[in-house]
Amino acid sequence: MAELVICEGGSDLQLEPSQNPTFLYRIGSCLVSGREVIEINDSARLNAIAIEIRDEYSQWIYSINSLFLQNKLVSKNLSLFFLTDLSCKRLEFFRTYDAICNLILIREKMESVAVDKITVSGVAPGFLRACRSIYPDVDTICLETKEEKQFSNLRRIVSDCRYLYLVAGVGLFNTISGKGRDHDKNGNKRIYYSVFP
Repeated sequence: MAELVICEGGSDLQLEPSQNPTFLYRIGSCLVSGREVIEINDSARLNAIAIEIRDEYSQWIYSINSLFLQNKLVSKNLSLFFLTDLSCKRLEFFRTYDAICNLILIREKMESVAVDKITVSGVAPGFLRACRSIYPDVDTICLETKEEKQFSNLRRIVSDCRYLYLVAGVGLFNTISGKGRDHDKNGNKRIYYSVFP
């Protein structure tokens, strides 16, 4: 009989004493006290997992573009998918990539352990659902969930306007200074930058 404890954030977690082995996975800097724990965090392996699944994850996100095309969400031959936060894999809005990497590591580390109880604290509701899908027959106790960030419409509009003015300012500067051409005087072409998650 083993217990898996997953905590996220910077809060303290007080566990009741137990003689059963307790495995701890931290996301963030939470402090756990009350009993002896076996930490299963492995930052080197987590980084390796992130690199291993990066391309597959990017392709999965890109595959959502087909839904935009099927529903004719296109403007001037450009799929509107490419104008979304999802296509840019914005981690402040979508924690999917982090959650997948963490859950893969947890599953690897706990593969040979028979877990009969999971205690989670400070995780997002989506992470909790994903954890329950990996361990559907295990009793899962949620001590505290992290509230999803709620962005007000006013804040989002102000942020979008600020971004629009910044882009317009850069565009105006490039037009005036002549930096927006396809080739510079040395014959170099434009370079496009794409970030992986």
